[in-house]
Amino acid sequence: MLLWWEDRARTTGISHKGLHSLIILVCWEVWLECNSRIF
Repeated sequence: MLLWWEDRARTTGISHKGLHSLIILVCWEVWLECNSRIF
C-alpha cells in the first residue's frame, strides 16, 4: 500500500491534494461501513 501511495505522489497532471483527499474519503467511508456492520 505504501508503494502504491508513493507512486500516486509521482503522478503529473492531476491535483495531488484533491486526489489524496478523494482516496482518504473513500477509505474513511469503507471504514465506517465496516464498523456499522460489525457493531
